[in-house]
Amino acid sequence: MANSDKRWREIEDSIRQVLVRDWDPIGVGDRSPDEYDGYIQPIYWMLMKSRSEDEIAKYLRKTKTKDMGLFDLFGGSRSRKIAQKLLALDVRGDE
Repeated sequence: MANSDKRWREIEDSIRQVLVRDWDPIGVGDRSPDEYDGYIQPIYWMLMKSRSEDEIAKYLRKTKTKDMGLFDLFGGSRSRKIAQKLLALDVRGDE
């Protein structure tokens, strides 16, 4: 159990790092690294199940525009780049 908890924290942190460092639609950066933690679990499940770049990019874009009320100046291209970074993460539960 301890190994699985440790592994989950590593996975969670790797997703968090992409969200804070690369996505960061509200510009919190390292000042509030837990700001996007509510989005980690849904992204994790997309990475585990569909592994669809389109699905992840749409989720990020919807979150930014509908949930946060921000404009998407890049027409979704930036969301695709972030989705690609997320898909490159190793989110397997075992080590």
